[in-house]
Order: sequence, then C-alpha cells, then structure tokens
Amino acid sequence: MKRYAIIQIFYNNTLYLILIILLMIQRIQSIFLLFSSLFLLGIIYFLPVLKGVDNSFVLISTELPIIKIIIFGSSCLSFFAIFQFKKTHIQRLIIAFVNFTIGIALILIVFIYREDKDIALGLWSFLVPFITLKLASFFIKKDERLIRSSDRIR
Repeated sequence: MKRYAIIQIFYNNTLYLILIILLMIQRIQSIFLLFSSLFLLGIIYFLPVLKGVDNSFVLISTELPIIKIIIFGSSCLSFFAIFQFKKTHIQRLIIAFVNFTIGIALILIVFIYREDKDIALGLWSFLVPFITLKLASFFIKKDERLIRSSDRIR
C-alpha cells in the first residue's frame, strides 16, 4: 500500500513539474533554450565526439569526465534560463555564459583530448545548441526592443 502511495506522489509531482514547464514555455526563446538543454544532454550520453583508429567511439559520459561536468552544467544553466523570463538581462547573461562554456568544451576536446583520434558526429553537433542559444538571445533582444517601444508610445 505504501508503494502505491509513493508512486502516486511521484506521478502527481511529475505532472505538476510538466505543467510548470509548459506554462514557462510561452515564448519562442524558451523553446530554443529547452531544445539547447536537451541537445546538450543528448551529446553527453548518446553522440560520440571522437572516433579512434580502430573505429572505437569516444562518448563524453564515459571517457571525458571534465567535459561531462562542463556540458552538464551548461545544460542545467540553459534550462534554468527558461525560468528567468521576467529578468531578460539575466537570461541573456546566462546564455552568453553557456555559449562560452560550450566553446571552452570544444577547445578542450579538440586540442587536449583529441590526440590521434578523428572527429565524430558529436563534435559537429555542438553547433546546434550554440545556434539555438544565439537564436534565443536574438528573440530576447527583440522582446526587449518591443517593450521599450511600447513604453515610448505610452
């Protein structure tokens, strides 16, 4: 009986969390931030970033722990930026920091961990979160301009 109650509590809390997330995704930049966060997690666990000479693939989650921490932190920050929709300047600052950390991770992978390995699909897929974060920043800036112009009209 207790097990059923625990499952029911987890189910209700999960639905509540999904409802909150869906309420936060009201603007296009929130969708871009969510997509960036999910894609960064996908890069960590599913996409190989390097390919060895014997066709063995290198995943960030198994062989690059420092890069895993950096990218996971970037993903969490990108997700956190969704909830900062009332403070657009903080949201843009978080986006700039996440772009910086993605660049640092790319530099570390290419110049330190690469050695004699080839570049795989996961390394090229770092461009997707980078581009989505740039688009989110563009739309945040566009919203700020719209708010300023409406203040001038009043």
